[in-house]
Amino acid sequence: RASIGVQDFDPEIQKTIDAFNGIVKEEIGATLDEDIQVRLCPSNDCYIEDLRQEARYDLDRAREAAITHGVAVQWPRLMILVKLAGINDLFVTRQMIAHELTHMLQRHFSGQVGDKANRWIREGMADWMGALVASRMTGGTGMAAERLSLWRFERLNVLSLLPQRLSAKELDDADFERWLAWLNEKRQPYAASDLMMLTLAERLGDGIFPALKGYLECVSGFSFESTCFRKHFGLEQKAFYADYESWLTQALKDNGRVEIVADEADDAEREEVGKAYREGLERLKTRFGKDLPISIRIYLHPDRDAMTLSVAKTLGLNPGDAARLTSYGVFQNGLALHLNLGRLNTSERLAEAIQASQTQYYISLVGLPDGGWAAQ
Repeated sequence: RASIGVQDFDPEIQKTIDAFNGIVKEEIGATLDEDIQVRLCPSNDCYIEDLRQEARYDLDRAREAAITHGVAVQWPRLMILVKLAGINDLFVTRQMIAHELTHMLQRHFSGQVGDKANRWIREGMADWMGALVASRMTGGTGMAAERLSLWRFERLNVLSLLPQRLSAKELDDADFERWLAWLNEKRQPYAASDLMMLTLAERLGDGIFPALKGYLECVSGFSFESTCFRKHFGLEQKAFYADYESWLTQALKDNGRVEIVADEADDAEREEVGKAYREGLERLKTRFGKDLPISIRIYLHPDRDAMTLSVAKTLGLNPGDAARLTSYGVFQNGLALHLNLGRLNTSERLAEAIQASQTQYYISLVGLPDGGWAAQ
């Protein structure tokens, strides 16, 4: 159950908790059956104050930890703190709440928040569960698979743009202070941990949930963490890290492509979209002076009605709310781009829409180049 801090999100909080418990009960045979207070903070200052008052952080630690978007508190009472500042996506809000609920579940199995468990597993599991819950809430099992694939591409895009990414060896056994330092240095430890967890989950298939449960219960005892990893995931950590690094190296080499989703578009329209995308990458490369291996997924729709229905399904909105997002013929949500070909009915309009969206998405990942957008 939940008591809420931001009134507008009251119904969504309980829905998210119920969806989370449904997945955990189905996959593991357990539920969170404790009263948990959920506090949503609309601003960074509110979040810092809650970290001080509810999590008992001192001011310096609270300010340092405010780079995060959520904390699971187990004392003096069970509580989830979530920062909504800068978040206007219901999918992300659901994901963040389910992320913190996963930390509560980890405590349920390990008898603590999980300090003996490897941090990349704790955080990767929490992000993965958050995305799984939010995806299933958005549109059922089929849509969940599509949203999770976008979630994977988003993380590959983030890592592909780093000058120096974190290795699996660096992430192994990282403490909270090191994690916060990486966040401040924009080293993207969450993105790396998420991809490691996805790799582990795909390797184990349906066995991933009982394996995670067994691992968390194991580390609560006197066993070494590496022993628990081998026992419950069925492989040595060093071997898994080597396999992951090999997979990631190839995945990053293959990144930088456009995926076109269209039921009614013909080959000429698909080729025109691909051409505009490639030209957009070249423009960004000229401005930034380097290759930009980012991938996007473009949904082509014959008219506004079809586009509205697709956006509604993807985001879990009713058609009326979705219609407000599709009036201009272009809607972008991260790396997913929806286009109304009936409105973008010339090559120039189509290219302009695609390239403007590419630029906007790239800036959202890395910020503006030095000197702004002055022509080269």
